[in-house]
Amino acid sequence: MPPQPTGEIRRYKRRDGTTTYTMRFRARGDRWNIRLGTDEEGWTERRAQKELAKQLALVQAGLWDPPLPNPLPKEEEAFHLVATRWLREKELALKDTSIADLHWRLECHLLPHFASSLPSAIDEQAIHEYKVEKLRESRDLARATEAGKTLRDERNQPIKPLGNESINKTLRTLGEVLDFADRWHGVRRPNPVRTGRVMLKTSKPRRDFLEPDELVEAIDAAGTLDSPTSTRKASSAANAREGCATTRR
Repeated sequence: MPPQPTGEIRRYKRRDGTTTYTMRFRARGDRWNIRLGTDEEGWTERRAQKELAKQLALVQAGLWDPPLPNPLPKEEEAFHLVATRWLREKELALKDTSIADLHWRLECHLLPHFASSLPSAIDEQAIHEYKVEKLRESRDLARATEAGKTLRDERNQPIKPLGNESINKTLRTLGEVLDFADRWHGVRRPNPVRTGRVMLKTSKPRRDFLEPDELVEAIDAAGTLDSPTSTRKASSAANAREGCATTRR
């Protein structure tokens, strides 16, 4: 009977305080050192020991295979390409009204600002500059309206200021696209939308009616888009999103 295979878990403390777990054991006549991951990635002593026991059991049964080499990360693509790929995947699981809203966030706001940027270059400073741009646009529109000069889009619809909550919604979408970019390129790095204090302050006014975004969410949640009445509501909500001049408070 072959001897019981043995191994050990090794821990490496990095300068930033992160602990990396690796396992070491013999298999197929060689000694293997296999990286498991870091504590930031969810690895603990208990989880590492369980994984080692699993691998040793495979070795004992003659079923163990060496790990495949990590694929080389794909060359980083510009934000607009990553966002397009992200949106195509999102569209598979969303209703038309929600898809229209994502198109509005991307095409009318995020892409004009970040289209040619590499996702890895979008940091807190870049996001700050985007917010300043949006706030300045809203301020200028508000001043024009107060002065009696209503600005209109190509469909002759009044262009109205973008509220803080709507700007925050575009930031949440930005965060999702950056998460997707990291997964797509196989890179783990802090997402500035998640780790930074980037959201604008908002206040919820007391009201007895739904905003357009809340109406869309209510329609989607109800799941009754097949009825004629619901279809009309969904169509109205989608129409409210047509064009970049749609009101967002």
